[in-house]
Amino acid sequence: MRSTAVAILIVLANVGLAQAADEKADPRAVDYCKATTGTFVGVAECLPDAHVAVKTLDAFEKLYPAAAQTLREKCAERNKGNTVGTSVCVTEAIRAALDLKKALPTGSKLDDPVFEAVSDTALSEKLDQAREAAKAAFPNQRMWGGSSYMPYR
Repeated sequence: MRSTAVAILIVLANVGLAQAADEKADPRAVDYCKATTGTFVGVAECLPDAHVAVKTLDAFEKLYPAAAQTLREKCAERNKGNTVGTSVCVTEAIRAALDLKKALPTGSKLDDPVFEAVSDTALSEKLDQAREAAKAAFPNQRMWGGSSYMPYR
């Protein structure tokens, strides 16, 4: 019985990986790369990070409450059309909020609705899972993960 359950889980995991590997780049990422690079080589280099950025921002919008959306909007405004920069801005601000929350004394409040909305560890873990799932669309390419960006202020 146990070996059957393990076999089923392995099959389901392999199906999930195969589906992720069959995923194509998000058209918004392609458009972003075409607009910001000059050649097909530039698009090819840009696409993995842009795809992950688009999918990360989509997941953020779906997962986080309305109060958190101010973070996304401000990051987009500060990064002026830089999709990858916007995504990095959002994820770095979340990381800073989580670090700050750990450092604050128990019961402390900042009276900042954005901080309260984005400093949720469970939501951050789900966002990380969405990022990892987006990376699976480019299994043979290393994601740089860094980008020039304007941080949240």
